[in-house]
Amino acid sequence: MHDVGELGRVGAGGRSPEEQLVHPLHVGVGGPRAERARVGGCVFGGGGQGTGGGAQHDGDDEGPQPPPHPGPRSGGRHDASLAHRRTPWRADGLWQPATVSKPLALRFVTSADRLDTLPPTTAEVTVVGRSNVGKSSLLNALANRRDLAKTSKTPGRTQLLNCFELEPHDSAEGTFVDCPGYGYAKTPKSVRRGFQPMIEGYLLGREELRMVGVLVDGEIGPTKLDVQLLEWLRHHDVPHTVIATKHDKVKSKARERRKRDLAEGCGVEKGDVLWVSAHNGVNVDVLRDRIRGWLAS
Repeated sequence: MHDVGELGRVGAGGRSPEEQLVHPLHVGVGGPRAERARVGGCVFGGGGQGTGGGAQHDGDDEGPQPPPHPGPRSGGRHDASLAHRRTPWRADGLWQPATVSKPLALRFVTSADRLDTLPPTTAEVTVVGRSNVGKSSLLNALANRRDLAKTSKTPGRTQLLNCFELEPHDSAEGTFVDCPGYGYAKTPKSVRRGFQPMIEGYLLGREELRMVGVLVDGEIGPTKLDVQLLEWLRHHDVPHTVIATKHDKVKSKARERRKRDLAEGCGVEKGDVLWVSAHNGVNVDVLRDRIRGWLAS
């Protein structure tokens, strides 16, 4: 099995190389999605036959769309096919929910290294993304806590499936899983060999999984690994949506171009990408509403 190497980022700007996973992942789990994987290829092996972006939204697409109602899958494509309900616009062009959503009442349950060691649940939502994309910071923001998920400036620290359960007093029921980050070359080889197939096995074999949030770094744009993952999710009919992190890191005068470039690189419409910031809370309330909706679907 090969190591993680270097690759160029996709998208505008001709940026410096990003980490690359040059070996395919192999699946060893059961379930209908896993069975399709044995025929259709691997997560980061470039074997996906993604069809591109989701359906275009009506109306202004300057910013994120309102929380969607749960709906049927659309061939593993981006979550653009879900029906929307109208909510007022804020002056800055972002959606303002009718009421500010309460923080997710999450508590840590366990860390798992295999699909069969995950706790039972009625429904599950997960986030995946490259190392240091801001998964842990976003999780803390969703729960309005500083210490729920450990954050680190060192990429590759999350190396297990970290499971968080919604408390009984929350309006939704289910679990939230923080997946290990991919694409960090300095993670020990033995660890990479374990958690990379673990992620793929989880995404294909977890029957309770309702939605995969693919986190893309809004500051640097989608990497080749991000694009390969999105193609693979489409190919294997895994419901997913693109979430761009670090909205606050993008200068206001460059945001519209960055939104277009990021969406194009991910193969989706600009309005289909939910931009968030764990630092200043942009659209964190919108994402909370969506998570609760996905868990209820």
